[in-house]
Amino acid sequence: MAGGTPSLLDPAHLQNILDTIRATFVGELAEVTLEADPETISGVKAAAWVRAGINRVSFGLQSFVDKELVAAGRMHRRADIYRAVPILREAGIRNISFDLIAGLPHQTKESWRQSLNELAVLAPEHVSVYLLEIDEGSRLGKELLQGGAKYSAGAVPSEDEMAEFYEMAQEALGAAGYHHYEISNWAKPALESRHNLKYWRREPYLGFGAGGAFVFGYGAVGQCA
Repeated sequence: MAGGTPSLLDPAHLQNILDTIRATFVGELAEVTLEADPETISGVKAAAWVRAGINRVSFGLQSFVDKELVAAGRMHRRADIYRAVPILREAGIRNISFDLIAGLPHQTKESWRQSLNELAVLAPEHVSVYLLEIDEGSRLGKELLQGGAKYSAGAVPSEDEMAEFYEMAQEALGAAGYHHYEISNWAKPALESRHNLKYWRREPYLGFGAGGAFVFGYGAVGQCA
């Protein structure tokens, strides 16, 4: 279940969605992923997700550095990450994915290395690394085009720096035991994301919801993504 912040949805609604999918389609829900932001996690929610059949959580962390999170407009902070992960583990979630963004305002080689090191300590089963993409129509995009400094525009790393960050991630994640199986994705052995692989292989999938292009991938073995 992707897009927006589905972890804000009442767990009873998530249960209803999954029950409806099970009643409508024939197949095993082998991978049921919920996208979540760290500040939305609670023990009550996590337990309800597991009861509903959710067995994988994808965190949009972006960074472990508070200054970068503030500049990116994120609601969570580094401490929220360290609070949320044990809650999920205790609830029974054995497959966690972290998203990091290379190229956030104020990001440096040192702060990027910090995020990679802290990620390795928490040891998620899956990692996605994306390069910062700036919409020219956004406030930050307009400011960059005008050469301004508002919205931390002057602190956005160069394309060469972003490329170096990506190469650093390749090295660090490889050393930590992650397999680089797709351009932006790394995984522990046999824990590659099933729905990511479906998109990469151009296999058919179904999408439900408002703009739901990536919500539900279904093949011989069903997967929620």
